[in-house]
Amino acid sequence: MLRTELTIGAAALNRRLIEQSVENLCSKGCRAVWADIEALEKGRRLPETVGLTAAERRAVIHELRAIMAVYEGRCVTG
Repeated sequence: MLRTELTIGAAALNRRLIEQSVENLCSKGCRAVWADIEALEKGRRLPETVGLTAAERRAVIHELRAIMAVYEGRCVTG
């Protein structure tokens, strides 16, 4: 059986929903992702994170920050 839940502390997180949210957010582009990270960190809910628990939203922020680390806070225009 494929495991779609990740347990952190006492919270079971739905890995599939987290990954789907991250993919949807990343498809908006670099600048939008930085703005979305900021919004999520301020507690705002985004359409891409509807249905996620608070712990899952924190996991989305963590994943986005890891992905965006290669940009060092900047977006390359090209």
